[in-house]
Amino acid sequence: MTSTSTPGPPAAAPLSSETPRQRELLAHIRSHGVRQVHELARAFNVSASTVRRDLDELAQRGLIERHHGSAASTDERVLTTWTSRQHTNPDSKRRIGAAAVPLIDRGSTVLVLGGTSTDSMVSALPPRSEFTVITNSLGVAGRLAYHSGIEVVVLGGLMRRTELTLLGPLTIAALAEFSIDTVISGAYGVDAEHGISRTNLVDVATERALLSGGSRLVVLADASKLGRRGAARLAQMSAVHTLVTDTDADPDQVAGIRAAGVRVVLA
Repeated sequence: MTSTSTPGPPAAAPLSSETPRQRELLAHIRSHGVRQVHELARAFNVSASTVRRDLDELAQRGLIERHHGSAASTDERVLTTWTSRQHTNPDSKRRIGAAAVPLIDRGSTVLVLGGTSTDSMVSALPPRSEFTVITNSLGVAGRLAYHSGIEVVVLGGLMRRTELTLLGPLTIAALAEFSIDTVISGAYGVDAEHGISRTNLVDVATERALLSGGSRLVVLADASKLGRRGAARLAQMSAVHTLVTDTDADPDQVAGIRAAGVRVVLA
């Protein structure tokens, strides 16, 4: 009797006729996870239209994912983990984190979402802060383990390993049990017109629920995040109360964000 097996999904087509630039583009995207078209054009000293053509070819072969104005790696081995992202713009994140601390009122209840920018804020908290932190981040919870005066509540859910965050229906259900004064979040992209966005389309419902879970939303984002648009919009710019960014932020973006009624703090 002859056994049969079900073939798996087809592998991505090899780059049999790639140009040297396309090979370098692919390596660059794999090392960073996600890159903007304008960032790649600047890095490779070519026009944005040239980059788009190369990215379209790579996407057709299944080697990257194309989003509005950006490209993301499809390689699961890409280092997009918490630890690797902490080494991106660390000085700016430290300044932003420190500038965000005074925005937390004594005795308030704060929802702190996972991310390296919010982690920088938690690291800057004085040891005897007096408020309650609710979080879906194992990293944030770990940072606060020895902060006397801070009550810590961890929302349940399915763990996303690369982010050390908890997401899904259990997270949303637990969130409904609390009255939250301030939500503090990082962001993949902050754009004056497009709002707050991310590239990953998975668990968008959870992310939207978390961002809208409090009376005011504070977003921490370094200059590289401004003007960046991900495929999934999480919140309109008008939903943000305060944006904390650094002094390298694009002045046009800052002006547009302020025009939307958002307080902008430059660190």
